[in-house]
Amino acid sequence: MSFCIERNDSLGLIKKVENELGTIYERYDSNNKLIQRAGAIGFSKEYEGNIYYIITDLNGIKINEANRFLNYSLEKVSEKKREQAFSALKIFYSFIDLFHIKDYEKGLNNEVLKKLIGFLKGGTFSGNTLVFDFNLERKNSTIRYYLSVYRKFYELIFNIRVGPLHDRTSLINYQHENGVRKIEKYNSNPQSPSKNVLPKYIRYEEYQKILEIIDAKFNLRDRIIVMLMYEYGLRIGEVLGITIEDINFEKNKNGYYSLKIRNRITDKSFQHGKRLIVPKKIEHYFEEEYALEGIGLWTILIEDEELIEIIEEYYEEARDARILNKFKKKRDNLKYKSKADKVTDRNDLRENQYIFLNQQNYTPLTASGWGYRIKKILENAGIEIDRGTKKNNLSHRFRHGFAMKKVAEGYDEIKLYKVLRHSGPHSVKYYFNPTPEDQADMLRGQKENMEMRGLAYVTDIKK
Repeated sequence: MSFCIERNDSLGLIKKVENELGTIYERYDSNNKLIQRAGAIGFSKEYEGNIYYIITDLNGIKINEANRFLNYSLEKVSEKKREQAFSALKIFYSFIDLFHIKDYEKGLNNEVLKKLIGFLKGGTFSGNTLVFDFNLERKNSTIRYYLSVYRKFYELIFNIRVGPLHDRTSLINYQHENGVRKIEKYNSNPQSPSKNVLPKYIRYEEYQKILEIIDAKFNLRDRIIVMLMYEYGLRIGEVLGITIEDINFEKNKNGYYSLKIRNRITDKSFQHGKRLIVPKKIEHYFEEEYALEGIGLWTILIEDEELIEIIEEYYEEARDARILNKFKKKRDNLKYKSKADKVTDRNDLRENQYIFLNQQNYTPLTASGWGYRIKKILENAGIEIDRGTKKNNLSHRFRHGFAMKKVAEGYDEIKLYKVLRHSGPHSVKYYFNPTPEDQADMLRGQKENMEMRGLAYVTDIKK
């Protein structure tokens, strides 16, 4: 099996570039002259209630094998997994194009696979003949997932199930009632270090500092999003999918305002609420399950009147008639691209819109747009973040903070899984991530408690 890999005897540069087409790669020679532009781009389109993913080269020519895999081989898998496979294959074909890999349909040899894994890793580094400037460094779990997509792709499209990509090592054999079972690992999978350096959650004093920074340097939209994540445990996708229809601005008989989390046909995948029905047709809105708590929607009770008031204030401010009359593009984007399906019979709303907007173009705020924003907020607040990686989801650290706050309030596993809207208490342990300071506080509290009861607190055992 032979492969043709382009070699460059001089020290050149390959860098990743974001433009209107998406992510592409540019190669420069040692004189900083552009000598190659490579990549694979894609888009999705909806037809008769189904979403189709299309990948093309930079000339717009469809890559049929990739599209067949995404739209037919993966037809029965979840939309999220199809979207992840879509991203993985765009990167794969960018690699194939950039390095002029020939005969990749026959499998990947060790040399090409090693180069592919380095390409997936990203970051900024120097090779023998090239400097790579990709900025973002992917975590190992993401690389392992992409490699699993490529294995399935080769199996289903090219009928290849052996070779360096598929080679495995047996870790353990054990006896099972149905015979001997094996636990194996793929040799090409990078192993993640067990050490987790950064805290997984935002502490309360950090949260207060973040709000101060937002008030001083950012805007009302950002304050609301952070409050919803930290005070009420919303995931960022759930926040981005909120529409004006989902908020009850009047108190119920128990004195609470309420917020509904639910999925709509007009939602993008990054706006979906977890563990809720994802409707495919208008008729699904009228089915009984769509109105059931924990199946079709979640109801979040809000007692903070100030939060409700600033949501209303932001909604009106972001739709100021003076701005909309001045900028036709913003007006059109708000009217057509920010419109959401109306799923209730609320007669006080003529139409429904997503609440949180990109302030530049008045389209719904995206996950990547918010990711860039929260990174800037945390940097301004002096809170440590991963540099050039996505190892610790910045927004999810607020939800972890919400969970730790509830633990401090005395919530047990049962209460915690319910308020986190999990399927059971087994998974809430992942939200208990005390820092060394927390552990010291807990030890002090335990010591004080024992001293109050007249018991000795032993820190040393003398032999």
